[in-house]
Amino acid sequence: MFRIDSPGSVAGTWVGGNPFAGVQGTVISPDWLNALQEELAGLVEAEGLALDRLDATQVRSAILALAARVAGTELVFTAPADLTAGEGLLSGDAFGVVKASVLTGQPATLQVRGTFLLPKVSGDAITLHQRIYWDAGAGEVTTTSAGNRTIGVATAAAGIGVTSVQVLLQGPPNL
Repeated sequence: MFRIDSPGSVAGTWVGGNPFAGVQGTVISPDWLNALQEELAGLVEAEGLALDRLDATQVRSAILALAARVAGTELVFTAPADLTAGEGLLSGDAFGVVKASVLTGQPATLQVRGTFLLPKVSGDAITLHQRIYWDAGAGEVTTTSAGNRTIGVATAAAGIGVTSVQVLLQGPPNL
């Protein structure tokens, strides 16, 4: 990117014209506009988004995705199977919640930190801030540690008969 340098600019800044005072406004140059366009489009595409003329939120989405990736709250990977948004997934030593539905082989995002509502074993009673585990076979949160991976702590109690619980994910590695 570069600062505007076309006729009418002053020290890399835009100048508003005033024809009555004989002041020329800054000329909008194609090279400056193309540089700006490519900076923004490059950001969107670098975060895996396809440019879409009908979506006026793509730069914002790209910045949020970049921030989440840098902060370690999301992992991007190739989907090993069809995935559904909101489902829990244990992939290697990483547990998270699928961000958006994708088909096998497509880029997928796993949210590994944050608070999420997840299905739970209805026969388990979970207390506030209790360490909980993921039963990958059942696809549910459980209080049983044997054979399961720890994923975080409950942010609310959930008694017997309740089929979901709010969970604060700890992030990988989930051992």
